[in-house]
Amino acid sequence: MMPKRRLPNRINPDRFWVGLIFLLLFIVVIRTSWISDDAFITFRSVENFVNGYGLTYNVGERVQTYTHPLWVLILSVSYFISFRVLHLDIPAALPFISLIWSWIFLLFSIAMLGHIEKEKTLAYGLGIWILVASKAFIDFSASGLENPLTYAFLGLFFTLYSRVITSKTGVSSKHILYLSLTAGFATLNRMDSGLIFLPSLALAWYYTQRRKKALLLILTGFSPLILWELFSIIYYGFLFPNTAYAKLNSGIASWAYIKQGFWYLASSLTLDPITLLIILVAGLFGVMVWDRKITPASIGIFLYLGYILRIGGDYMSGRFLSSLVFLAVIILLNADIQWNKIALPAVGCIFILGILTNSLPYASDSSFENQGIDQNAIADERGFRYQEWGFLRISRNKLLPDSPFAGGHWSFEGIREVRVSGAIGLEGYRLGPNEYILDIMALADPLLARLPARDKQHWRVGHIERVIPVGYIETLAYGQNTIEDPDLSTYYDYLTLVTRGPIWSCKRLKAILHFQLGHYDHYLDAWEG
Repeated sequence: MMPKRRLPNRINPDRFWVGLIFLLLFIVVIRTSWISDDAFITFRSVENFVNGYGLTYNVGERVQTYTHPLWVLILSVSYFISFRVLHLDIPAALPFISLIWSWIFLLFSIAMLGHIEKEKTLAYGLGIWILVASKAFIDFSASGLENPLTYAFLGLFFTLYSRVITSKTGVSSKHILYLSLTAGFATLNRMDSGLIFLPSLALAWYYTQRRKKALLLILTGFSPLILWELFSIIYYGFLFPNTAYAKLNSGIASWAYIKQGFWYLASSLTLDPITLLIILVAGLFGVMVWDRKITPASIGIFLYLGYILRIGGDYMSGRFLSSLVFLAVIILLNADIQWNKIALPAVGCIFILGILTNSLPYASDSSFENQGIDQNAIADERGFRYQEWGFLRISRNKLLPDSPFAGGHWSFEGIREVRVSGAIGLEGYRLGPNEYILDIMALADPLLARLPARDKQHWRVGHIERVIPVGYIETLAYGQNTIEDPDLSTYYDYLTLVTRGPIWSCKRLKAILHFQLGHYDHYLDAWEG
């Protein structure tokens, strides 16, 4: 008797369409991949580090010009292996490495979204469709910055959180440790992202039976961040990146930053209405409908929106919203909603709303360009840079931007020139390690970062120009303090002891303590520029 032939399983139509949307997302990300100018600031630090000159921007001066330590370490290890171990001399190696890791972390993030109940296949497809339509998400999914790594941590954290918070056995110590480690590494990747994880982690701790032990486990989970801060205070002399002091220590009123923050959100509504709409819908829904799985995440959304307002947003439209729209999708996927009834209308509404925008992500191609900067000094940064630094723009004769000094040519022989610049990204990377870049926007300069803005009325968030003190350029060029202002000269002596002095000297460690306590601030009181 002949055995019966098995008929092939029918393809689930829902999964088929979800697969197509997933493929569309990946194609769109490849088409829109680019390198932002801020990424080249990181690349210069990575080159210095891998070539033995420390985690510095200007060789010989310990200043942290990046806000994503974990991302820097991942790029550094990858670059070291390819360059020093495998001896691969690849043009534009660092830009390509950053894009490859971005694509990997993005795929991991989307995979994490798929860890949901089978009956929510339509919701998963809708979630991916939202991400495809979100300009903020697409623009910063592969830009040389740390955003896709943040997506990965969000996906991992809330996948685990949604399972353990509703578990009948409660939240165990093991779960608290896993959640804390994920949140700790995410915060190491970008410190301000801790605001997103904090409410969910606090609720998970509340539902543990042994709360004192759980607190110790939370501290253990955040040990990577704690270790980094210890390293930062010893190596750099300060807990926070120099960019934080440059952007927020400007003498500009807090209300002015908040006002600029509202304009930042308004810019998103103009360029990318889907993103902010989805963020607000998910946030309000989670707050109004108490659910242990989604309400803390919604609170995290509003905490981070408050942070965005406080710091004035960013000059790159959508950068700080990209992680929030991913979190909004996570909230919607975990919500108790009958997706089979609203999935198709929702897809249609998102598509129609997307068509009405000026820069729909899945309509962008190699000709995409938007050179405009709005009246609030906020730009569509991908549109501004894509024609020069876009992945689809590469050819046999034109690769991604690189430095002639990259790799084996990155050799420090001494400062040849002090170059004053207001754009320290690609320009600084191309000039190599022997050019000292004096950044008038203070992102890479420890002294200017602690001085007030040149103009407190007309400024661009993240790029706040300072007045260069008389004698400062000569001081940097010749290594002898010739700053004319006596108080500022004294302050600089203490500061340079921290940024250039022997790391373990007692005088330096004492100066670091005095800086943390504000004992030297009075030297800056009379400075007006």
